[in-house]
Amino acid sequence: MLSFHNPATRVLTPISAKVLLSADDGTALLTVNDYGKGKIFYLSTAPELTVLDKKEQAIYSVYRKIALLSGIDCRENKPPQIGVTVHEFPDGKKIIIELNYSDMPVNGIPANGMRIKLPGSKILFPA
Repeated sequence: MLSFHNPATRVLTPISAKVLLSADDGTALLTVNDYGKGKIFYLSTAPELTVLDKKEQAIYSVYRKIALLSGIDCRENKPPQIGVTVHEFPDGKKIIIELNYSDMPVNGIPANGMRIKLPGSKILFPA
């Protein structure tokens, strides 16, 4: 049996997704669902947070390298618990959305919360 939990684990209640991997307590960790002509896989946890020393984030470094090679804009000092997306509007303006996937506050973002800001750090939400 798999015994796995860390502060970044999201508790899922799959409706139409198939559970591929679950923890001892039944929490879905990896799911798959059909989407259009493809499939979406969802990993509800960040495994590197349980297997790595805080000083050695090798897996996180690999994620960052893959993102950079794929042309994805990476934030240099972003903690692994924070997901960041940059959205550009037709007029060229951008907003940055930061999601905290942890059950604890990280970098001023509430547990399981979000922050929306403009480039240059002007925070739009929460106000």
